[in-house]
Amino acid sequence: MTVPQALWLLLGGAFGGGFIVLLLTRLLAREEGGAGMREIIRALEDMSEGRLDRLPPADEGEPMAPVAAALSTLAEALRRRAAEQERQAVSLRSLLDSARGVAFIGTDEEGNVVFSSEGVRELLGFAPEEIRARSVSRLFTEESWEQLAPKLSRRALREGGGIEEKARVRRRGGGEIAVHLSVAVGLEEGNRVLFYTIRDATDAENLERELRESEEKYRRLAEGLTEGAFVIQDGLIVYANRSLEQLVGAEGSLRGRPFRDLIASEDLLRVMDLIAETEAANRSTFFDCRVRSLGGGSTIEAGITLSPARLSGRPAVIGSLRQVGAERRSLRQLEASQARLDATLEATSDGILMLSGPPGRQSVAVANRRLGEIVGLDTNEVFRLSAAEIAARLAGGLKDSNRFMDFFHETSASTDLSRRELFDLSGPAGRVLEILSSPAAAGEGSVVGRVFSFRDVSGREDLARSKQGLEEANAELARVNTVLQQRTAELDRINQELRSLDQMKSALLANVSHELQTPLVSIKGYTEMILKGKLGSITEEQRRGLEISLRNIDRLISMIENLLALSRTEKELPAMEVATFPLWDLVEECVQLVREEADKRRVTLTTRYLTDDLTVRADRGKIAQVFLNLLSNAIKFNREGGEVSLSVRRGKRGYLLVEVRDTGIGIPPDALDRIFDRHYRVASPEARAREGQGLGLAIVKDILRLHGCMVRADSRVGEGSVFTFTLPLAASTVERSEGMAGGEPGGEPPAQTPLGDREPSGRPRI
Repeated sequence: MTVPQALWLLLGGAFGGGFIVLLLTRLLAREEGGAGMREIIRALEDMSEGRLDRLPPADEGEPMAPVAAALSTLAEALRRRAAEQERQAVSLRSLLDSARGVAFIGTDEEGNVVFSSEGVRELLGFAPEEIRARSVSRLFTEESWEQLAPKLSRRALREGGGIEEKARVRRRGGGEIAVHLSVAVGLEEGNRVLFYTIRDATDAENLERELRESEEKYRRLAEGLTEGAFVIQDGLIVYANRSLEQLVGAEGSLRGRPFRDLIASEDLLRVMDLIAETEAANRSTFFDCRVRSLGGGSTIEAGITLSPARLSGRPAVIGSLRQVGAERRSLRQLEASQARLDATLEATSDGILMLSGPPGRQSVAVANRRLGEIVGLDTNEVFRLSAAEIAARLAGGLKDSNRFMDFFHETSASTDLSRRELFDLSGPAGRVLEILSSPAAAGEGSVVGRVFSFRDVSGREDLARSKQGLEEANAELARVNTVLQQRTAELDRINQELRSLDQMKSALLANVSHELQTPLVSIKGYTEMILKGKLGSITEEQRRGLEISLRNIDRLISMIENLLALSRTEKELPAMEVATFPLWDLVEECVQLVREEADKRRVTLTTRYLTDDLTVRADRGKIAQVFLNLLSNAIKFNREGGEVSLSVRRGKRGYLLVEVRDTGIGIPPDALDRIFDRHYRVASPEARAREGQGLGLAIVKDILRLHGCMVRADSRVGEGSVFTFTLPLAASTVERSEGMAGGEPGGEPPAQTPLGDREPSGRPRI
């Protein structure tokens, strides 16, 4: 090795320690020698210890002159680098010290302060040098530190995820203040450092206290009202005062109860529409309705005022409810009666005309839309005509107009005569109008007018023929119905026989599977003992044959286990052993069971947890079978060196959503609807090449159905498949997540990491 080669070795190692210096010393001593060698050695030792101010002279003509010159150049570069690092450190320190109202503190892994900014003096009253080397826990109140300490040891923080907290810190000389605290992880000179960012939260705390006091004041004001006050959001009552609860006879709080429960059924649709319109149109409204008494079946008349509002950033409705008097109730009943009468008149196909007043001076009191069509006028115009003008209009459309006028005048002048006449209409032959004239009597029997009814009876003969046809069709239908009843009884008998045969088949399947399981386990055990040489040595050819036999024994055992599971699902399923457990723990166990098969096929298993709410309530053993079946299929039908990923996130209310994704052969679109059927296997050559009985996915579907959950599959041939299913969250987890503002936890999801390397929070383990 030459001197330049030795020097480049020293430069590449970046002064890696005494070993490099010793190696270079021996090389120089062997090849160069001379008086300058000792100076070069001393210079190298000084540079390896960080001293750059003592370098050997680079005199021309000396054997070591090239080495000395190279060392001088290197030392100058190192001095410039050190100066630049010092300048950056000073700039960063100045930036941190210039921040107003913010204190920055850095600690080592033991929690001792290694640096602090001038903001510590401003917020806490401590000089930066006073807290150096002291435990950062002494700056916090005992209660705040007890809450903060466990979070500082979490894996998410140690991996750089950081935390955000509200805390209370001590000030010098006594007292404490509320702060917003951010903690993150960084590196300084290769060592892990915790960075604390502390901001004064006194104003925010005072504002929250004032807000709570204001809310309490308005709550007391609402409770003191004699009218019922309420707030509705998403159709549910989120606040109701005592007056409303007493008015509707509620035994307990109305909070969380649907507002529709308070409204009588006849007014329910109208009231819910008005609530929706209030939210959408952003304007207040007032209306009357009937309110149910929750303590009994009676109703009360109430006036309701609604106004739009926003609660927690979402639309809501604020309202008041008061009971109205008997006059309002009578008026409402009268308006309802009038509305029903108008609706009835408009719905009838007969023309209706009511005349009021004494004979000779009668006027139009009631007329419906159909009458206007008969006389060729708008309904409003009919009311402006006299009785004589109406009669003339009607007579103009009849062939025998004189007979109609006699009929009209004769009946109009009578107070008790009722008559029915038929008149031919002008125009096409065969059209007949039936007119009925009757006195209109008041409730006490007095006559207040006369009612004329006009009906087109031109199609009565057609109606008679239609009636006869309907009667004949009805008789035929009755005959067919009798035949269908006989066939239904026969089908019921056949179905009963099929159920009996199915039960016998299931029992036989369970018994045979159970009886086969015991000898196969024994055969497998002895085969494994022979393979391991415990029963004597075997040849290589015998070993290969035994390995093939062992694989087929495992295949038979797998088939028998699936047949047993199938027979259990076909019977009346026993009560599930439901329990509350962490999902990550179950996933870890399942991963260990399939990892050996994945390693054989070089399949990578990964996972992502996109929520911290991982506590489910289900039958742990059955859910484990779901994960094992899906993960085993994802490995079995994957390509060599492929990937399988499992992700968990929040689904609809009360459920987790789990995805198992692979990069395998995929499923044809025409098979997606059948893969969950028992004994169904995809007909493609790639799928047939994999072992299986077509039971795994059927068992998955049955288990999830028992838990009230669903499973579906999406796939592209040649690209892979995704199986998505839901799992029920524990009740405590659902309540906690509903109380969180903003729904699911925010922030970036954890990075994708090898499956199984998880702690309970679902984040990577350090």
